[in-house]
Amino acid sequence: MVIFNKIGPILDNKVAILLSKYTNPKDDSYINFGWGNLSTDMIKNNAPKGNIFSKEVINHYDSSVGLEETIELTLDFINKNTSKKVDAKNIIITNGATNGLFLLAYYFSAYKKIKNIIVQNPSFDTALNIFRSQAISLIPTDIGFTDKLPAKTKLVYGMFKLHNPTGHTVRAKAAIKIKKQILKTAYLIDDDAYGLLMPNSRIDLIRHKRYIYVGSFSKYIFPGLRLGYIIADMEIIDTLKIIQKYFNSHPNVLSQCLLIDYLKNNKIKEEIAVKRVTVSEKRQAFENNLSKKARNLILNFDGGFYYWFQLPNNTNWNRMYLEILNKNIFVMPGEVYSLPPRGKAFRVCISSLSKEKIIIGAKLLSKIIDQYVE
Repeated sequence: MVIFNKIGPILDNKVAILLSKYTNPKDDSYINFGWGNLSTDMIKNNAPKGNIFSKEVINHYDSSVGLEETIELTLDFINKNTSKKVDAKNIIITNGATNGLFLLAYYFSAYKKIKNIIVQNPSFDTALNIFRSQAISLIPTDIGFTDKLPAKTKLVYGMFKLHNPTGHTVRAKAAIKIKKQILKTAYLIDDDAYGLLMPNSRIDLIRHKRYIYVGSFSKYIFPGLRLGYIIADMEIIDTLKIIQKYFNSHPNVLSQCLLIDYLKNNKIKEEIAVKRVTVSEKRQAFENNLSKKARNLILNFDGGFYYWFQLPNNTNWNRMYLEILNKNIFVMPGEVYSLPPRGKAFRVCISSLSKEKIIIGAKLLSKIIDQYVE
């Protein structure tokens, strides 16, 4: 089965070819457990109507760090959700968290001359390819960071809450301990794109020159917004401003105007609340309709959009995956997120589907798992 096409240092995901061959997304029965899109019931507010995009704002290029009002309101949002207050000198607005990761990869490769990075295995596939694009070699560790890191580690990337692709969460006290241990010798990129979707969750920041926090508004509001932010030491932020200026000019102004409306009118709080409830209901629908064998394959039940099914090594994964596709279901192959040695696994995402389709999909997946897994 062809999953990747190597394009320079990047491994391009070719599952779309399998989709077009084996599934029909236009069919009403199509069940997409693949992408992290949002269903309509996860979005509370419609985009604001009326003339919020003043000519004074949208008719010129702006600061590479973000609009002044975006910075001000983002800081207010962050500081309401963390015990470690953030200043304007320590933040930059980005065109989504993934764009922020690219800026950081370029910074560490071109400015710091760092050529290796420790990543969880499995890990967020886009992040892996971003680091590869800057000729940074990937060194795997376990998702809970329980393995001892190499002595000469200089850079670490991790998702500690609602990890993509497994949904794993390192509990707050343990996560702080791990982060402080890493920061003794290395820079840490803390990707927290989903963290506030956990009930009672906070933005857990650490004050350290080598600590870098990457946040996102895309999953809290809607993915098409494509806005995120980076919190870091002023020296790092000042360099990222320069990098963003010449790679992106500035974060998208129209998106910033939308974000300003959501932050100023506290709509973002409503959005997060709706998504927390809806995701919980969808997870319950999925889990309650899995067979016992299927449930036993799930790596953890910590929450969020994702489930990671770890298959026994003797599973005929190629035949099983084609069977899943032939049932008009799409799941993401584990190979997309994994570094060698790769086991047999797949990721399910429940965020884009209705509860009715989730139930149907869970039952169909269970039948296939019961058939192919000994």
